[in-house]
Amino acid sequence: MRFVNDNVMHSVYGAAATIALLAVVAGCGSSRPDGLPETAIVEGVVKLNGAPLNEGVVRFVPEDTTCNPGVGMINPDGTFELSTYERLDGATVGKHKVVVHVEPHLDGSSPDPPVQTPRKYHDIATTPLEVEIKSGETNEVVLDIK
Repeated sequence: MRFVNDNVMHSVYGAAATIALLAVVAGCGSSRPDGLPETAIVEGVVKLNGAPLNEGVVRFVPEDTTCNPGVGMINPDGTFELSTYERLDGATVGKHKVVVHVEPHLDGSSPDPPVQTPRKYHDIATTPLEVEIKSGETNEVVLDIK
């Protein structure tokens, strides 16, 4: 009977250790330094002439130039999620100009099929895309490029 009790005790200790480890990891949370501007989650889709853009990068440049831009990769279905100070933390709260562009692949090849976004969307000075990110909510954004 002692053997069964030892196994039970080992299971109890193992479960307690696992719970303690999870509590420590969850408690660690974010390593984000204090004093950074507030961010809000941003998810969206980029459409080129009505169809989802299948690759590229979106960059949300805040009106407040002391804040970092939010950046996200465009997925094959046209969706994106932004990161600013941490992975997927969104963009800073406030007004932004949005830049969209498709870069050559890291191996130097072109997208297949080749995708060209109009030049006006490549530069912060000429992009017509503007959005306002609101605090305390998931901001869902549709970017229509023509």
